[in-house]
Amino acid sequence: MLKTRFAPSPSGYMHIGNLRVAVLSFSIKNTKNGLFFLRIDDTDYKINKINCLINIIKTLSYFKIKYDRVFFQSKRFRLYKKIYFYMIKKKIAYFNEGAVYIKVSLNFKSFKDVLRGHIINKEKYNDFIIVRKNGIPTYSFCSVVDDYYLEITHIFRGEDHIKNTFKQMIIQRTLNYNQLNYFHIPLVLDKYGKKISKRKKSNNLKEVFKMGILRKSIICYIFNMNLENIKSNNINSFSKFYNLNYKTVCLKQKNFNACFLLKFNTYFLKRIKNKYLSIKLKKKKISYFFFRFFKKKSSSFLELKNFYIDFISKIGFKIKVFNNKLKYIFYFLFVYYKKIIFRTIFCKDKITFKILNVIFFGKKLNNPGLIDIIKMNGKKKAIKIIKLNLVPFI
Repeated sequence: MLKTRFAPSPSGYMHIGNLRVAVLSFSIKNTKNGLFFLRIDDTDYKINKINCLINIIKTLSYFKIKYDRVFFQSKRFRLYKKIYFYMIKKKIAYFNEGAVYIKVSLNFKSFKDVLRGHIINKEKYNDFIIVRKNGIPTYSFCSVVDDYYLEITHIFRGEDHIKNTFKQMIIQRTLNYNQLNYFHIPLVLDKYGKKISKRKKSNNLKEVFKMGILRKSIICYIFNMNLENIKSNNINSFSKFYNLNYKTVCLKQKNFNACFLLKFNTYFLKRIKNKYLSIKLKKKKISYFFFRFFKKKSSSFLELKNFYIDFISKIGFKIKVFNNKLKYIFYFLFVYYKKIIFRTIFCKDKITFKILNVIFFGKKLNNPGLIDIIKMNGKKKAIKIIKLNLVPFI
């Protein structure tokens, strides 16, 4: 049976690179009817943070990634100790200055990666540490032991782990463990072309959510999809996402491109029910016309929220005040068509000018002339447009 795992360390908040590994591991489990384990790599107690562990659990739950079992490496020290003492007894490992080293009798020239084919080893490995002086086993040693006892068969990991893979294969061969199927996927890079770090606040998924990015948009980004794929496959649920083939993964490094995410976001945001958006905005009743107008002009939930805040809270649209503003608008339309000079009457009222700009243009910077647009629509149509879009504010 296929078994795979996701093994984060609780030393920082999850970023899109971590999530990518989790999503792909969960997807291959679904397509092959296997098992998916969550393993928390918490052996280094100095960098462990409880809030980061909570973040990992909540993020997986938020993206509907269900694991069959969860393991904590910190609770498996007895097993690790048993294995490295066995290695010392068999003289395939030894103590040196308080640490335990493995004897490297042979180096692997290459190994076969499922995605990349044969990966060549460019380094020669000498005896290396598997247990530190403080008694804590190394990442590579713990991973090999856990993967063997959990009967893991397939592992997705970032390409920055290729060196670790060669080390782990040496440990596997020394202990006569079976070799696993490795998928070394490209890294997701930040805007400067550097590896994303979970310890940098700007890179974690919390910040992505603050941008108003939806879950489905992030999954589309991970699978390197485009809008045509989404429309043709009628992808509208997580179950369809997680049954996609891992071979859709692109083998090129990706920079984290927020603009690319916003394209997906615009598509999915338009299809979200207004009732759900009202809850997200923490407003029980918001007019249909508000969503009818603003959803088309928003590329993220944050932008939609800002529309609401800017034109309700900050400008101070109270019912009585706005009724007066409404009179100004109709008065403006009336006097304009009576050929009274526009500037002397209207431009003094900046709030009303903002209202009309939003109604006709949204937040676009390079607008055509407001008067020209009203002229093109005609008086009746212009008044109708204004009426429809002012209903949520009155």
